[in-house]
Amino acid sequence: MALLVLHGKLTSIYLFQHLAMVVSVAGLVALFGGVSLLRTVAAPVAFLLFAVPPPYWVITVLSWKFQQISSVLGVAMIELMVFRYIFRAISSTLAIISYRSPKRAAGCAICFRFSASG
Repeated sequence: MALLVLHGKLTSIYLFQHLAMVVSVAGLVALFGGVSLLRTVAAPVAFLLFAVPPPYWVITVLSWKFQQISSVLGVAMIELMVFRYIFRAISSTLAIISYRSPKRAAGCAICFRFSASG
């Protein structure tokens, strides 16, 4: 345990210091309660490993990948919303044209008005 702490301090890699804390908790449980108590509380002590943060380079790489995924999903959502807006505009335009064209023979003029506006 002391070697893990020393190695963590010398190399400034905090992962070793955090692992030393978990190992020392397991050692203290075994010292004061015996091996039978250590077997009993092995799951909670092992759960402490989730409290150890990953190294900085892992966080940096994962953060970069998650940012890429987030921007791809954001662009897809914006494109989906724009497509739905355009689809609604086209469908409402077609509904107006199909509603007015049997009444008049000037259906092409209505079609021209909507296509020229935008």
